[in-house]
Amino acid sequence: MTVFFTVLLTLLCCLVISSLVFMILLKKEIVDTPPNHLAHAAFIGLVGFSLCFAVTVPSLVIYFAAITVNHFSGEYILYGSLSDLYIFSVVVSILAFIYMLILMVIVKGMTHVFKLPAWLAYILEFIFAWAAVYFSIKYISNHIIENIAIFQDGEILLSLFITFLFSGLDILFTHLDKIAKEKLG
Repeated sequence: MTVFFTVLLTLLCCLVISSLVFMILLKKEIVDTPPNHLAHAAFIGLVGFSLCFAVTVPSLVIYFAAITVNHFSGEYILYGSLSDLYIFSVVVSILAFIYMLILMVIVKGMTHVFKLPAWLAYILEFIFAWAAVYFSIKYISNHIIENIAIFQDGEILLSLFITFLFSGLDILFTHLDKIAKEKLG
């Protein structure tokens, strides 16, 4: 199974999930009945592609981070094929995404309730994000996917690398957004 095939399967699964979500929303009357079939399909496609983007991009980052860690730091991660490594990345990104949603709500709540300074909020977000990625990698590599073996604290190295990468991207895009807002208004 190639990486392209895995991405295509991820897209199809996301489209199926989005159609189920849309049917539930219609049944609960949260959204109105679409005026035609094109609007119906467009909404399902929008939600499906959004889910696919939210899963595929982090999994590709995890995939390339694992290959980079292996290339520069030695053979910490052993895998049967590149598609096994990508499937591992997809499952880790889904589980880490679920963990991070829960943990970031806790961090934002703590920041709001205790009036924590911004630098302490960044540190807490980094620690919680690292924990989510680390425990996702540890759980998936030990219990779910057996074709992946991570040795000599490779989970710590890989999770730190991924967390630094995502934290850096978050800070970069936050500052770029502030600059764009200042120029516009």
